[in-house]
Amino acid sequence: MAMSLLYQLLIWAIVLTPAEYLFGAYPLVLASFERKQNAFLLLINACFIPVLTAVATVAAVLCLEAVVPDGFGAITGRQPFWLQIIEAVVLVDLGVYVSHRLLHTRYLWRFHEVHHSAEEMNWFVAFRFHPVDLGINAILTTIPAVLLGLSIEAIAVAKLINGWQSTISHANVWLGLGPLRRIFIDPGFHHWHHANDRDAYDRNFGGLLVVWDWLFGTLYAPNRKRVAKFGVDGPGYHSLSGLIIAPFRRPLPATSQGDGHDLPDIKHAPALSPVHDVEVERPSEITVARDDLLVGSVAQSSERS
Repeated sequence: MAMSLLYQLLIWAIVLTPAEYLFGAYPLVLASFERKQNAFLLLINACFIPVLTAVATVAAVLCLEAVVPDGFGAITGRQPFWLQIIEAVVLVDLGVYVSHRLLHTRYLWRFHEVHHSAEEMNWFVAFRFHPVDLGINAILTTIPAVLLGLSIEAIAVAKLINGWQSTISHANVWLGLGPLRRIFIDPGFHHWHHANDRDAYDRNFGGLLVVWDWLFGTLYAPNRKRVAKFGVDGPGYHSLSGLIIAPFRRPLPATSQGDGHDLPDIKHAPALSPVHDVEVERPSEITVARDDLLVGSVAQSSERS
């Protein structure tokens, strides 16, 4: 595992774990089998994804030389570095949205379901991905930016920013961004994407910017203050090896999330104004469990009321 990833994990653990304890939106579980699963997938993907990204980048460069007019990439590459970063951030985030929607279609959902199977929402869920899931994301967020001639350094910065945002948006915290909530995705917005609630299925695909969900009609901003239940309906994943193997064996979904039938009509984008208009209330008590059992009767009762 790259040292940079270890440093990032250490920083997130030091910053976000206390924040989840102090400002938690839901009961906090410090020790659970799900966290072990997340750590296992993190180790697998840390070895697999950098190689795939490198291969995708080389393939994109070869395509650039073959199909893009001479000098096109050079023009883009001569732009100021700060401008390339802005362009890369937007392009990478669009790639995240596109890949995310594809992963919610019938044939790819079985891999993305690993991520959605998390029943506990915390920053570590940002690393709970099947390798096929992250592979598709890596390809669709890397190749377009390389084909347009953006520098590898600018793309790397954009991916780093997107990765940070992904970690924060999964965190179990109430995080208010003020008027910036209509531009950047916060945890409350993304938590609804993970809700085991049919009204929330196939919504809020964006990674960093709200604009894609608004533009393509997948924005979901309910008046309800909290998600009642996370996870998905199904047999679940009861072993570490099952996280990798089971998606290849699991039958295609019929009438559940990921069947492609719940996608809204992209011709009618909702108004941007409803996003986060309702202020959320923090539960009266957050209880920390240090074993596999979730202890939080007060918070759970407030969820049911």
